[in-house]
Amino acid sequence: MTQKQELFCYEFLIDLNATQAAIRADYSERTARSQAQRLLTNADIQARLRTLMHERSQRTQITADAVLEELAAIAFSNLADYAEWGSEMGVNFVRLKPSAELTRKQTGALKSIKHVSKRGKTDEDTLEVTPHDKLSALDKLAKHLNLYGEHGESEGASGFEEMIDQLARLRTQRERGDD
Repeated sequence: MTQKQELFCYEFLIDLNATQAAIRADYSERTARSQAQRLLTNADIQARLRTLMHERSQRTQITADAVLEELAAIAFSNLADYAEWGSEMGVNFVRLKPSAELTRKQTGALKSIKHVSKRGKTDEDTLEVTPHDKLSALDKLAKHLNLYGEHGESEGASGFEEMIDQLARLRTQRERGDD
């Protein structure tokens, strides 16, 4: 493998954009796209990229499983995990659960919490709790599990059953407190 090819491999790891990696590795900008396609079909480069990605995963302890678990925590978060609501003696209420009662996965499913204080004729203090986008997380999980199929069609029971099995395992882990 040449030095330029090795540099391409390192540059590819930055953003997984082969064309930009080729440009950063000093391939011609005019031919970068075709060069990138050629480089990615090279068996030596493919092997080197696998090695570098594995080494990075070991270094950072970021694995595909960890990413999927985070997506699942967002996708299957539930408002009842964070608040309780109802009516007492004719007065409606909403109470946030204390943060100390929430697991790390539950708090990880939240995008932000903001305290809003308005002062004037009537003082008003509120908390705004914003979860991460559940639909986006569900969509990413569905794509990962190939539930849409190659062209967006349903893959049928096999992909769905696999997703159910994976979700059941994640739910069991969450209930046991394996954060």
